Amino acid sequence: MLTEVRGADAEIEAKLAAFYTDVSAHIETGIRSGIKRGFYRPDVNPPLMAQCLLGMMERLAAHFLFEADAGLDLDAIARDLARFELRGLVHSDHTEAVWQLEPSPPEPDAEAL
Repeated sequence: MLTEVRGADAEIEAKLAAFYTDVSAHIETGIRSGIKRGFYRPDVNPPLMAQCLLGMMERLAAHFLFEADAGLDLDAIARDLARFELRGLVHSDHTEAVWQLEPSPPEPDAEAL
């Protein structure tokens, strides 16, 4: 949501950069703590996941502030978001199949063709 003001002023830009650095560090610390306690998988990339979570929260905040209808059930939204963050989209019956997937092969180089 705050990304729309970027480039408006050097001082604001510096404050936003510091804010996002601080928030990202806090999220990353929480993820690392969860890994150490065995709550999160050990193969999680904490910096990447912190940026994904921050981006998701920022976009959701913008959506619900500017685009969504009034009368939101914030408790239900929080539960659904937590479920998505902790479990993803895959049904529990199929989680083993997801971990067996091979990475996608790289796209062919257009110049090599």
